[in-house]
Amino acid sequence: MDQKDGNTDTANVPLSQEEILKIIKSSRESGQPICLVGANLCNADLRGAQLSGANLNAADLYRANLSKADLNNANLENANLYRADLSDSNLSKSCLHRAYLSGANLSGANISSADLSDADIYEANLSKADLSNANLENANLYRADLSNSNLSHSNLSGTSFGGATLLNADLAGAKYSSNTKWPNDFETDLRAHGVDTLVLVED
Repeated sequence: MDQKDGNTDTANVPLSQEEILKIIKSSRESGQPICLVGANLCNADLRGAQLSGANLNAADLYRANLSKADLNNANLENANLYRADLSDSNLSKSCLHRAYLSGANLSGANISSADLSDADIYEANLSKADLSNANLENANLYRADLSNSNLSHSNLSGTSFGGATLLNADLAGAKYSSNTKWPNDFETDLRAHGVDTLVLVED
């Protein structure tokens, strides 16, 4: 791995568990942001890892275990998180723009104020997740489980909820558009779902 301006060049390099932890430790000790841009972190065990502010742009985190990890304000744009375990993790204010989260476990995660615009989150588990104030514009949540989640004041413009489960989800103050795709029969009786405070915005 090459060193550039004090950062480790990890792009497309398969990293061992030992190497990943070494990079995290070195960055924390030097006070530099963790840089794992484009890194191959498939199946990595990062449970409880301190990754706040880390740059994981385009990183491959296929089936990685990030449960209870701190990813506050992290950059995960274009990252591959297919079937990754992010349960009970802290993703608040993180960037997940165009991230691939299909089949990921995000149950109980704090995703408040995060950017999930254009993200693929279909068939993901988001039960009891906090998505308040999150940007889900044009996100694909097809068949996702959002039961008991908090979507209050989130941006749902153009979001696709086809086949998704929204049982007991809190949608108070959320913004949606005419392009938002709700589960079957959901939009026709919003008040019955306790979401009469949704805000319709122009496309």
